[in-house]
Amino acid sequence: MRRRKDPREAVLALAPLAVETLAEIMRGAGSDTARIAAAREVLDRAHAKGKGGEAEGGLTIVVRRFSDPEAAGPGPAE
Repeated sequence: MRRRKDPREAVLALAPLAVETLAEIMRGAGSDTARIAAAREVLDRAHAKGKGGEAEGGLTIVVRRFSDPEAAGPGPAE
């Protein structure tokens, strides 16, 4: 009988590929929405934020477009 691989081990083995895929999306010429979503996923994992709640000392990212009339105004931390 063949022993099944631990699912956590399988996921951990794919983690480097997942991060590289997200990085390619972030660097790509795709939609802003896809690039921002990829960046959020990377940052969420870097700051240990899972789907279950906020990470301690979380990071807030404000994305502004030059075409946004409010983009010229001060940010929340300014």
